[in-house]
Amino acid sequence: MSDTPPSPTLTETMDGLRQDGGVWKAHVAPGWSQGRAGFGGIVTALALAAVRRETGIAHPLRSFTMAFVGPANGEVTIAVTPLRAGRSASFMQAMLVGPDGGVAGSFTACFGPDRESRLSRPAPADTALPDREGAMVLPFVEGVVPVFLRHFDVRVATGLPFMGRQEPEVRWWVRHRDPAARGTELGLVSLLDVLPPAATPMIQGPVPVASLTWFVDFPDGVDAGDLKAPAPDGWYLQRSAADHVGHGFSGQAMTTHAADGRLIAIHRQSVGIFG
Repeated sequence: MSDTPPSPTLTETMDGLRQDGGVWKAHVAPGWSQGRAGFGGIVTALALAAVRRETGIAHPLRSFTMAFVGPANGEVTIAVTPLRAGRSASFMQAMLVGPDGGVAGSFTACFGPDRESRLSRPAPADTALPDREGAMVLPFVEGVVPVFLRHFDVRVATGLPFMGRQEPEVRWWVRHRDPAARGTELGLVSLLDVLPPAATPMIQGPVPVASLTWFVDFPDGVDAGDLKAPAPDGWYLQRSAADHVGHGFSGQAMTTHAADGRLIAIHRQSVGIFG
């Protein structure tokens, strides 16, 4: 695989976000597809970008909730609604509509500045991250690996989907192949959704799976624009472990650590399994 990321890159896609008639419009190219839908990470990043640009809010991102209601690909429309602008916390919402006119997603985010507090318990760092240099490089296999993964470097520490004999846990080292995306808020948010569902290593052979809801909490917040402390060389360790699987659904607990051990995000997803 070439070292050059395919076009349009994440940066080019975000640059294409434009305001038109009171809403925002963007194009999710086929190269960002995940099955019949657009990759959830880039769709979420577009929603966040629209919120930032329309409202001008500059406080750090503290948490967000994303509901993947329907496919978001091709021309996507985003309507932003400020829910509350407070001194300590502000809430903003974005509704995404796909090219068929149906709701594709609902994004709600909480922003807030740092402030003095009598309570402090820093998020624990991980000083025993798995080896990255010796991990398997995930190859891109046409028709097997989702197309959007061409935009990322991936090294597998634990877990390959659809092997039918592994524990429901995935740990992958991930970074953007687009260098311009490695140190930005939008690059980080989009990268958080790269992993396959944690239940997929249990499944023998490919079956359709889809993220349904996603909640992400950032212990130290995330800066707007360029990050003050990006991960060294852009690498993040993503971990996802299923705590229940059954009845066509799965729930998974997830973490994201920077390559220097910092805990960047704690998140959770509900996943639909269609097979």
